[in-house]
Amino acid sequence: MEAYMNAAQRKLQSAGAQLMGLPVTARMLVIALMVILAMSLFLVAQLSGRSSMVPLPLSLNAENRTAVVAHLQQTGIPYQEQGGRLLVPAERRNEVLAGLTNNDVVRGTDFDFSQIMEDESPFLTREQNRRRWMVMKMSVLSGLIGQFSGIERATVVIDQPDSSGFGRTHVGPTASVTVVPRGDGLSARTIEAIADVVAGAQPGMKAHDVRIIDAKSGTSHKTPSEELRGGSNHMEIKQKAEHQLKASIETFLEYIPGVAVAVNVMPDTRQVEKRTDGYDEPKVGPLSLERRLIESRSQSTSAEPGVRANTGANIASGGASGSQLTDESSRERTESKFGRDAEHIKDRKGNALKINVSILIPRSYFLGMYRLNINDATAVPDSATLDPLVATETARIKSMVEPLIDTAPYPGAQAGLVVVSMMDGMVAMAATGGMGRAAPVSVGGASQPGSVVAAPFDGDVLKYLLLTGLSLLSLAMMFMMVRKASSQSQLPTAQEIVGVPPPLPTDQSEVVGEAEESAPAMEGVELDDEALRQKQMLGQISNMVRQNPDEVANLLRRWIRVET
Repeated sequence: MEAYMNAAQRKLQSAGAQLMGLPVTARMLVIALMVILAMSLFLVAQLSGRSSMVPLPLSLNAENRTAVVAHLQQTGIPYQEQGGRLLVPAERRNEVLAGLTNNDVVRGTDFDFSQIMEDESPFLTREQNRRRWMVMKMSVLSGLIGQFSGIERATVVIDQPDSSGFGRTHVGPTASVTVVPRGDGLSARTIEAIADVVAGAQPGMKAHDVRIIDAKSGTSHKTPSEELRGGSNHMEIKQKAEHQLKASIETFLEYIPGVAVAVNVMPDTRQVEKRTDGYDEPKVGPLSLERRLIESRSQSTSAEPGVRANTGANIASGGASGSQLTDESSRERTESKFGRDAEHIKDRKGNALKINVSILIPRSYFLGMYRLNINDATAVPDSATLDPLVATETARIKSMVEPLIDTAPYPGAQAGLVVVSMMDGMVAMAATGGMGRAAPVSVGGASQPGSVVAAPFDGDVLKYLLLTGLSLLSLAMMFMMVRKASSQSQLPTAQEIVGVPPPLPTDQSEVVGEAEESAPAMEGVELDDEALRQKQMLGQISNMVRQNPDEVANLLRRWIRVET
């Protein structure tokens, strides 16, 4: 550390000396630049530390606004009210929208994405604005769904067909949402929430027009229509009913330490739609009545005087004569009506058809009851002595649990089974030890001696131990790396660079075989050792001069300096 401080001090002194060597105008310019740089950094720090507030893209009424404000206050997210809109930090807007949607504070139809498009330009065409709006909408929806609980990230793609023209069939919008869940899969409630958000943001789109794809499992999900929603997920209803019933029974039997409860619920998830139409006796009623009367009369005239005499004519027949016709008709129009009684029932069921419960009670509980009854804290009864108490107590517990699983009011349901039995000490030890906590035996609120099982380590303690071990391991590895980096490597000497081998100690050398007594290996060559050594050194120096002339020059300077 001291070496680094010394190096930094030397650099600062060098910079100061160079600065003092500059002219006065140059030094003033450098000082001005440093002041400007410091002010710029201060301004950047101030602006970066301040979060900008953006409005929530929601269309809220008075009731929804109160609920949204209460949610923001509960979660501790800062907000402002300005111009009738709620403003939140820009970096937490997606988090706020996701929390409001998950908690059913707002619905998909409450989103007003027009508030996001505040930077529109009048120079853009209608098609360009539509594309920008669609891209922004998909981006906002992707970020919003990615903030849902249990979802790592999401990508929304919306397909909006062109407007239908003359003779073209109407094609509605569709959407696909690709999500990467953090857990094993997507629940039905999450799928419905995603579909509602996307469908509410696109006009003309229904929830069943949205496809949700699980990127991990590669499965596709589609929400049912509004008529078929509810009770569609058999496993979800089953797990929810089992969880609630198990919690209720465990709360009821919490006075028994170490009790184990298992519940199996068989729900009826069918959707029944019943339509009944009843008809009464027909009733006839008049609609219209028409009557018609026609009278027709005709009469001939009497004889008139002519050019001839009528003395021979009969007076009776010569007078006037005629006829009369009468036609009378009536028509009545009636209609028969049947009385109708219509009944339309939609039953989504969801009730339990049969419930089975298994209860395991530790032997220590019965042992504590036996000791309490005889007032002997050290008694150890055998099985024959303890069995009557076990039978009586299990029958009592069974009679208390049976009303909790009664399914008689539901048509088609069957009576469930309740099995209560005793588990021995080893099973009780495994059951309580697996929970990582002790199971003391107490009867009537008083502790009795019995089997107390405690796990050696709690889950939280084990987690902290592992974190501590990893921290120590990382520190040890860091110290080893620093030690290796700070160690100086051994540099070769000048003799080793030239090629002169170090002299061997003659007083401690041992003769290996007869190497020292043997003749030279090249006795046929007429070169002595000194000539061979000089030739070898000359070759090494030549290679060194060609490869590293600077090092050779430094080495020669040292030799010359030593000789002088």
